[in-house]
Amino acid sequence: MPSGRTLVTRAADSHVVPRNQKGESVREARILIESVETFYHVSNEIKPSLLGFTENEQAELEYFIFDAANFCQIEIIAYTVYPQGYVMLVKTPAPYDVSGDILEKQVKSYLRTPQRLIYKRLRNNMKSERLNELKERIRDKLFNLREFVILFASRFSLSYNKQHHRKGSVWEHRFKSYVVEKNVEFMMNAISYIHTRALVMNTKVDLSGLRYSSWTKALEGSQKWRKKYNSVIEARNWKFVKMKMDSMFIVMTKRKNIPNYGSVDQALVENVV
Repeated sequence: MPSGRTLVTRAADSHVVPRNQKGESVREARILIESVETFYHVSNEIKPSLLGFTENEQAELEYFIFDAANFCQIEIIAYTVYPQGYVMLVKTPAPYDVSGDILEKQVKSYLRTPQRLIYKRLRNNMKSERLNELKERIRDKLFNLREFVILFASRFSLSYNKQHHRKGSVWEHRFKSYVVEKNVEFMMNAISYIHTRALVMNTKVDLSGLRYSSWTKALEGSQKWRKKYNSVIEARNWKFVKMKMDSMFIVMTKRKNIPNYGSVDQALVENVV
């Protein structure tokens, strides 16, 4: 099982082990969630002292998110990148054994040029021990929500800081994540919250003005995103999805707190970035 997944708690390091309503310990609950396909609501916002992201910066953040998702083998179900941050619904698959060929492909497709040269020299010199060590490091990043967020957030921060001649983190806090139970009602809650978050944060925009959003792309005719919505909402067609979600959006724009995501005890979950 990949190490370093998001579901880590400070309580795990203490002598008192809290238990949820079902009597499961934090560690037991963590293992249960990590071993199966899981949906997460993931979000973060920029520091209040910074100006909102420009159009180009939003596009860059969107690119880093999808590049990291592709590398970590995590599927993005719905997302919105807006001037104050990002919010998304993602799916991490149940961990499975990854072949050496896939690992080599991931290494070569992602690592920067100097590291690619190191990788090439390792292969040429047949130093299998070091090569295997590198592959294991890559393996631990796959299917890993925490590694996924660290990857795109840190890359974006580096780019943003270089452009604005600053240092330090761009983000207000460690990213937030909530487990979303695989249920039509909870999926609709997550999707409607994700696509109205920017409206709650900025009353000057509307849904049609969110350029970097899977909902906008679906409205523009993207079959890729329409199929994803149809699937998680278990809808017959896109027309039905749009009708249901339009009514949900009206309700969710008046809500500031996270909606109901199911029976998972979110109080036991803490992000560590």
